[in-house]
Amino acid sequence: MLKKKLSKILCVLFGISIITCNMTGLNVKAATDYKFDFGGGKVESGYTGVSASTAYSKTLGYGFNTPSNMKNVTASGSGVGSDAVQFLTYGTKSSNTFNVDLPNGLYEVKVTLGDTARASVAAEGVFQIINMTGNNAVDKFQIPITDGQLNILVTEGKTGTAFTLSALEIKKLSDNPVTNRTIYIGGDSTVCNYYPLDTSVQAGWGQMLPKYVSSTYFQIRNMASSGQFARGFRDDGQFEAIMKYLKPGDYFILQLGINDTNSKNETTEAQFKEIMRDMVVKSKATGATVVLSTPQGRATDFNSSGVHNAENRWYRPSIVALAKEENVQLLDLNVLSSAYFTSIGPDATLALYMTGDSLHPNRAGATQLARIAYENLKLPLNTSSVTPTNTPTVKPSVSTNTPTNTPTNTPVVTSTATLMVEDINGDNVVNMADVIMIARSFNAQVSDTNKRCDLNKDGVINMGDVILIALKFNAVATPTSTIYQAEEAYISLGTTESVNTGYTGSGYVNYDNVVGSYVEWTVYAPTAGTYSLSFIYSNGTTVNRPMEVMVNNNVAVSNLDFNSTETWTTWSNVGIKVNLNAGNNLVRATATTANGGPNIDYIDVVK
Repeated sequence: MLKKKLSKILCVLFGISIITCNMTGLNVKAATDYKFDFGGGKVESGYTGVSASTAYSKTLGYGFNTPSNMKNVTASGSGVGSDAVQFLTYGTKSSNTFNVDLPNGLYEVKVTLGDTARASVAAEGVFQIINMTGNNAVDKFQIPITDGQLNILVTEGKTGTAFTLSALEIKKLSDNPVTNRTIYIGGDSTVCNYYPLDTSVQAGWGQMLPKYVSSTYFQIRNMASSGQFARGFRDDGQFEAIMKYLKPGDYFILQLGINDTNSKNETTEAQFKEIMRDMVVKSKATGATVVLSTPQGRATDFNSSGVHNAENRWYRPSIVALAKEENVQLLDLNVLSSAYFTSIGPDATLALYMTGDSLHPNRAGATQLARIAYENLKLPLNTSSVTPTNTPTVKPSVSTNTPTNTPTNTPVVTSTATLMVEDINGDNVVNMADVIMIARSFNAQVSDTNKRCDLNKDGVINMGDVILIALKFNAVATPTSTIYQAEEAYISLGTTESVNTGYTGSGYVNYDNVVGSYVEWTVYAPTAGTYSLSFIYSNGTTVNRPMEVMVNNNVAVSNLDFNSTETWTTWSNVGIKVNLNAGNNLVRATATTANGGPNIDYIDVVK
């Protein structure tokens, strides 16, 4: 009796709030945060020690399901990284797991490996982290628990190597067992993660995308792996892991093709396209947004004129065609990166790749590819009162909250004339928005009745025209140009359409033919000041369709003209100067006549 009373007193004195004491062991069931130190060595302060022989029991609330298939090993790190356990049997469906009883909810799991050349982490029967490399590699993931227990193991990443685990840290994020909004990425060695994540010399652009996408809006799960091809990604577990959690509001970006063109994988272009189609169709059925990306070319894909062109590499034509056939977003990273590489030249491009390797980007190159990808993805960022930790350079979704600060200066209407031939969209700057318009015309997504995209006047729209923009872009482009699609803004008395060709994004807005129909965008400004605001529109009627433009509930222009473009497939622009506050701003364009407004493709905001 005295021993039991003493035990209870010690529990109170030491303030152990995340565990409960009993006479038989350590019960972690009441906890919300857990830290486990694996191996036979010293247990670090604040961690619960777990040896290879620790069998799971309900009393403990944790342990190995089959400890006979575990082994204590040393590791070359310090602290929790000085020892580990080795999984002697493995595989995503293996029962040789470490089990932790957890209340249902959403958890963040931080994993520290022991010494291993390449290993993946699986939980709940699917991959969670792909190909962690190097001793004491660290990464983390979110996972929903719905059955009261986490089942996790370290599994095969490279045949013949040890798969070891040094530490786990588990933190409860929410009682709701649903992953936060997620961008899933599938791809190969030019996309995947390399370790250590923060200092690796080589990197994939998927690894660097979190530099641009704030975790306020999305978590990013990069499921790409080196050497991967379409059939392998679909059939060997990576696609299965994405499909287990993919849901409405999530994005799935898929970039493959480089390894599919390798003869050893025995994949014809027709087979590649159908395998990719299978993944696209299944992903779309979850309600998530699917994005097909074309791979960038080699560093050496320059011709004698200094033009970078890789359009015919990596089964790109089939990716472009598939995106159109399945009506999913196309991120034509191939063309967009070529424009950037041409603008900086062959030597600077080579410096963005690994030494002696013209295929794989280094950390700087992956960062540039991630930037280009981010600036051309149409991500509907959440613009709540939470300030994003990374300043977005693409559109946030509309918010109905009216900013308390309003502009103090009256905006001035500027000329709508195109000052430079390279300024295709007429916003008075030459930037990536102009490159996008040319790039999309490669795929017949842009109607160019006036041949504005044919800059070199050779009768076709091709890489030569991109180069002329790229050269100008290098000198005068502004990094603060932001495109906000109309169809993803708030629409009152109007509808989204994709009937008339020539639009960008997934469609355009057709205003109802009434006074007062409007579209309202939430526009993010990194700093307060004067910005150029251009409307890309079409007006196939013979009459003007003027609109009132308001910024933060103040009238900027009472009747901005949107004159006839003669056909609904011809797109023009009209621009004004407006003053924006730092942070989120509401921009509303309202029809002022019974004809309604024109069709609006997007607005381009330039500092």
